[in-house]
Amino acid sequence: MNKVLSGIIALVTTLLAGSAHADHFHDCERPDYAKQYATKFGDKLDDGVKRADTLMRAHQKKVSLMRSALIQAGVWSENDADIFMKNIMQADEGRALEMERRSVGERLDAVMSSPAWKSAISAPASTVDHGICLHGPRVLEETELVFRTMEKVFQYKEAQIALMASEKNVALPVLD
Repeated sequence: MNKVLSGIIALVTTLLAGSAHADHFHDCERPDYAKQYATKFGDKLDDGVKRADTLMRAHQKKVSLMRSALIQAGVWSENDADIFMKNIMQADEGRALEMERRSVGERLDAVMSSPAWKSAISAPASTVDHGICLHGPRVLEETELVFRTMEKVFQYKEAQIALMASEKNVALPVLD
């Protein structure tokens, strides 16, 4: 049921976004709008990179503390912890998440290496803003998908470690 609901929401969002994109693309023909969008695009891209870096660091810290708690409790050795992490990513759900992460990453790579994007960012200065305005929304959408997929992978790993800790009655450090 959740998949059906998610599909309907995604379809409606796509249809609404298509209308918004049409207006955006039309507005990109105005140099002042294109310049303003290009500036905001750069800021959004920088923010996205910072957000991903923050997420990765927080996840690594959380997993490290969770692993340490299980090792200190005698549930795992370092080697056991490494094997556990490898095994959860080889389980069906882990493999599916990893395949999704790779697919989304490949799509972003394809967008970033597309001739349209490359020509947009290497065009003469007078047309760079226009190119970024036209192609930037797709780059930002794909970047957001990469971020959300990373989040799902991290949440899965953390949940699996927490489940192991719960099964072994090991208290994990309180983390936000």
